[in-house]
Order: sequence, then C-alpha cells, then structure tokens
Amino acid sequence: MPRPSSSPHHPTESETTPFASPSAPFQTSFPSQTPSPLLSSPTESLERISSKLSHLLPLLRDERRKCYSVLIMSVYDTLLKAVLTKKPCLISKPGEPQRKICPYRLGKSSEGETNVIYYQYDGYTSQSGGLQPDGSSANWRCNHVADIGEAESIEEGWHEPTNKPKTRGECVVDAAAEVKYYD
Repeated sequence: MPRPSSSPHHPTESETTPFASPSAPFQTSFPSQTPSPLLSSPTESLERISSKLSHLLPLLRDERRKCYSVLIMSVYDTLLKAVLTKKPCLISKPGEPQRKICPYRLGKSSEGETNVIYYQYDGYTSQSGGLQPDGSSANWRCNHVADIGEAESIEEGWHEPTNKPKTRGECVVDAAAEVKYYD
C-alpha cells in the first residue's frame, strides 16, 4: 500500500484534461482537439455573439406575436363556436376572476378591433354597482377579444335579458357571427 505523503501532489499533464491553456485563456481544447474559432479572443467572441443576437431579436419578436395570435385565436374560436351553438362560456381576463357569459355577437368594431358582445349572468364584474340580477338588461357587456385571457364552453343553460339592447353602439359593427334571433 502506498504511503501518504505530506507534500502536496501535483498532477502531471497526462492526469489532467485542460480546458484552457495559460497562453490562451479563452481557448477551449482537449489534447486531441484544435482550438475553437468562436473563442479565439474575448472581444471578437462578444462581437460575433452580439451580431448574431441582433439578427435573432426580430425573429423572436415575430415568434412572440405568433404565440400571442394563437392565444387570441383560441379564445376567438371558442367564442365563435359558442355564438354559433348558443353555449355559455367561462372567460377570464389576466389577473381577474372568472365570469360566466353568453356571447351573442362577435366581429369587428368601428375601430377595426375584434370584439364580443355578451350577456353576463355570473362571476366577477368591474362595473360599478356590480352584476345585476339575471335577466337585467344592465348585464350586457362588450370586450376586446384580445383582453380575454381564457375562454371555455360550459354545459349550462343559455341566459338572456328580458329586453335586448336598443342599440349595439360601435362594439361590433361588422359581425362574423351572431345568435340567430339577436337582431
């Protein structure tokens, strides 16, 4: 059995796998490999990485827009199907509790935004005075579809007010879908 030595052990070159050599501290290599051209100098490497990142930023922005569009489209599609089949929905806006609604009309506003007119019968409302009793004409709402974070169809009865609104305003002027007897 070897006897422990009191002096520190210094490994030989064959016992180590160097990641950087003292003469070129930013070169990564193993004994049988050539140095990496990306890391030949710290300044050149940062400039290359910076250049590549600046080309990627517009692509990342486009991907973020696509993801946002997919989110909006899934909410839109859920609301569209709900209008066409007269199914209530559970919706929520980011940071707010859920609402139960019956969507009646979906389409473009006079400003060109995609909106939904719905009758709200339960859940959270930001309206002063709160939600009125079911059947009240005061529970009509208009929202930008882009403001709705989640939407799902639910198996509940359809709700409608005793009186339809006399005017729809500019919430939806070009309807993509509408409950048949709404107009």
